[in-house]
Amino acid sequence: MWTAASVFLGVFVALASAGLVDRAQDAVDAARYPLVKGPLRIELYISRLDTNGKSHTGLSCDITDKCDPTVIAFIDTERPNHDFGGDSVPYSSYITIFDGREVDVPQIDKTISRDVCTGKSVRKVALRVRAIDKDTFNDDKIDNYKCFITGDHTPAENERAAEWSEEIACSGEDRKQSKVYLKYRWYYIPDTQCRPSSNGRTIFSGMFSNNGLACILPEIRYTMATTFVQFLLLALLAAFTSGGLIDRAQDLVDTRYPLRQGPIRIEMHVIRLDTRGKSHTGLWCDITDKCDPTVIAFIDTERPNHDFGGDSVPYSNYITLFDGNNVDVPEIGKTISRDICGKGVRKVSLRIRAIDKDTFNDDKIDNYKCHITGESTPAENEQSSDWSPEVACKGEDRPTSKVFIKWRWYYIPETECRPSSNGRTFFSGMFS
Repeated sequence: MWTAASVFLGVFVALASAGLVDRAQDAVDAARYPLVKGPLRIELYISRLDTNGKSHTGLSCDITDKCDPTVIAFIDTERPNHDFGGDSVPYSSYITIFDGREVDVPQIDKTISRDVCTGKSVRKVALRVRAIDKDTFNDDKIDNYKCFITGDHTPAENERAAEWSEEIACSGEDRKQSKVYLKYRWYYIPDTQCRPSSNGRTIFSGMFSNNGLACILPEIRYTMATTFVQFLLLALLAAFTSGGLIDRAQDLVDTRYPLRQGPIRIEMHVIRLDTRGKSHTGLWCDITDKCDPTVIAFIDTERPNHDFGGDSVPYSNYITLFDGNNVDVPEIGKTISRDICGKGVRKVSLRIRAIDKDTFNDDKIDNYKCHITGESTPAENEQSSDWSPEVACKGEDRPTSKVFIKWRWYYIPETECRPSSNGRTFFSGMFS
């Protein structure tokens, strides 16, 4: 007879669905390849795909015509050894680089990129490409393709010094005769230019894949399975409503703003912070000295009305702009940016957070937020874009504390767009 422990064992197996083989390979890579630390940029250029006119089964895509391929790609810096799909990167996070009809060898010629920012590092990067044959009734996989960059290949000092690799043929996982041809390069970048992103996995991404919970539930007594499903539904409800009705109501109100469709680049220049020498409580940062501020920032294109923290953007995804001691009005003078690729926005939140470092316990100085809305038309390109006038964003707890910023946004070529996310996971806002 199955017990409640069996259910939790099933959950454990599901959450460990990456498999021992993948984890063993991670361990091998840790011993073999040097660790490469950010900030660095990885660029992947996909030149063409050769389908051989067949799907992954070996059958022709079409009896009378050629394949109708859609090709998507992703640079995986987090789970390079894991299987395609939810166990590594949900397909919804991939970038579409080709969508055509009646072509067996599509010429793609598209470049995508991804950054590894300060505080993170890689030993191995998976360059993932997936091709699908579109059909009237049911799309069929052509194949999945994966090549690697490893830490034994040193990144270039900067973009100007970076050279493209030789053209590489990545064979299909199911049919080795099918290949995608690509080149890559990677190079170090200034910290202020780094755009943090994630694979977009949630806690349940890999649960129903190869070794997940689907293999276990049939053997659990019906009542236990029902209870577990009810628990999952309650967890889903809590997670999806964690943003709060007020935030969601504001989202509806904001539909009054015009929708600005990407590809667009948003830049925020943080000029200075005026702490007034106090934390968010109104008490002095230090009895005898000034504040010891750390200032972090993020451009939020996904949840602009939501609260600071896990409900909008985990603080681990923010970019550090300033880290100093004994200064109440730090001059920052740093610029960060974020791109909108294949999506539209009506409102963007420019978020800044300041912390007063202390020997025993860091204290919040304040959170600051200003907005860009679709009422402001993005410039045609970078050359024609002007910076906004200086804007004073007030602290949420103490409006007398302010951060001074400027911003601009402008359209960019699709090939230059760098997709990213807020980096939220399933439970990010559940306990906020």
